[in-house]
Amino acid sequence: LGASAYARNQVWRDDLLLWHDTVTKSPGKARPHLNRGNAFMKLGRYDRALGDYQRAVELDPAYAQAWYNRGLIYAIAKQYALARNDFKKAAELKPEYISAVINLGNTYNDTGEYLAAIEAYTQALRIDSSDANALCNRGLAYYRLGDRTNALKDYNQCLAADSTFINGYLNRGLLFLSEDLNPSALSDLDRYISVNKYNPRAYYYRSQALLKLGDTVSAGEDLKVYNSLSGSK
Repeated sequence: LGASAYARNQVWRDDLLLWHDTVTKSPGKARPHLNRGNAFMKLGRYDRALGDYQRAVELDPAYAQAWYNRGLIYAIAKQYALARNDFKKAAELKPEYISAVINLGNTYNDTGEYLAAIEAYTQALRIDSSDANALCNRGLAYYRLGDRTNALKDYNQCLAADSTFINGYLNRGLLFLSEDLNPSALSDLDRYISVNKYNPRAYYYRSQALLKLGDTVSAGEDLKVYNSLSGSK
């Protein structure tokens, strides 16, 4: 795994050198700044990425992707007001930019403004009614509002649209768990963990389903994995 990560980062460093050279030769073009920003972002150098996205926006104010990518940096930094402005601008410039609308919803979901989040995800679903990400995230907003009927409906539609969208299994599994529908919860959490083996919360939640079903041995094993992954003692 270490070798793989190093090889991937090396590619990104090579990418950074390529776009740095392009920016040096064409400093007045927005696209090289955007692409160098992408290379910085992949390396986790968010401050440098932000600078390049800012420059791309200045050079081409109609460049929707530059606004969108700058919004991602702001969202990572939890500067939600700035992120929302940029996602809205990206969607204004490119009305079919569904990722911008979904991420706008995510900023509201992250700050507990669930009605605004639902409105944004619904707007995204007008662009693509089968977008699994929008359906899953809207379901989460409904769930947090206490509307479990609409949450379950969205989770079911999400997984019908894309059976490989594993966050849908996690979220639906938690809903089932909260309703004491433990066999269904266990099935969904099993599916999630079969793909994502490194989320400690998933093992914790599955341990709770197993305990409710009387399988204390398997529950104990899941708690050991949870403690190992989360660093708990």
